[in-house]
Amino acid sequence: MKPRILLFLLSVLLQCTPQVSGPTTEEGNPPVLAGIVIDSNRKPSSFAKIFVYRNSSVIDTLSPSNIAREEASIISDSTGYFKFDQLAPGIYTLKCVSSDTTSFAFRNNIMIKPESTITLDTITLTSPGIITGKVTRGGIVGSNSNPSRQDGFIDVYVNEINLHTVTNLSGNYVIPNVPAGTYSLVYYAADGFYVSVKDSITVFPGDTVQIPQFELKRIPWLPPPKPIDLVVSYNKISKTAKLAWSSYANANIIGFQIERRIDPLLVDTIMTTKNNYFTDTLSGFSAGTTIYYVVRSVNDYFVESYNEGPVSIKIE
Repeated sequence: MKPRILLFLLSVLLQCTPQVSGPTTEEGNPPVLAGIVIDSNRKPSSFAKIFVYRNSSVIDTLSPSNIAREEASIISDSTGYFKFDQLAPGIYTLKCVSSDTTSFAFRNNIMIKPESTITLDTITLTSPGIITGKVTRGGIVGSNSNPSRQDGFIDVYVNEINLHTVTNLSGNYVIPNVPAGTYSLVYYAADGFYVSVKDSITVFPGDTVQIPQFELKRIPWLPPPKPIDLVVSYNKISKTAKLAWSSYANANIIGFQIERRIDPLLVDTIMTTKNNYFTDTLSGFSAGTTIYYVVRSVNDYFVESYNEGPVSIKIE
């Protein structure tokens, strides 16, 4: 009897003991973006490459960091079908390129929501267009004080699909292989100018779109271009040092600072002038002393440029 009683009591205890289950999670299905690509003859475009770009609603005015970025790419199958199933929710742009890279297509403002399935209308590849134009610094030398740049080395982006080129020294640019569609251009010069955007540029199949000349705006709180061609001469009779230099027009420069140094690394005196020349009286210095000078530009925001110099003279 005793074993039976013990078994009965044990079963009762087990039934009364609360059961604790582990945590459970429900993972939703990832979003799906799918479609079919065909050529201009309405035939499936097999092995076309499809790129997906993540768009930002705001372009940073100080750097092109918010340009649309490529998130994924895939190859269509023999029927022209493609499917993305690893995209995060967001707003996307899609670019399709034929296997021989001669025809293109573009879709924008594709809103992908969590667990959504989006099947695009049939995408037809067509001949690409060209965007060309000119962008300038407005005659202003950038903060790196490099006049040889002229209007060259300005970045130009087709924002939605991150096509990129750089201007030549005259500011001219050409962007080929632009799918038919409507875009915004982003201009960026890294030497002290705002990022600028030109919207609503429509490209038709096979067309060349000429963009009117665009002028960048300088960022006023960045350093202005420094003076150039600094020279100094010493007059031992009057014991004066005469300095002269050149500066750039259209840079909103209101004056210059002249640093005099006895030690090349330590500032002795700071003097100012509105002219491109300055005379420094050197009384009280013993013969054989070397005097060093550097000059800086100051703009209308009272921002100083980098130093030009040093140049030096020796007291006689």
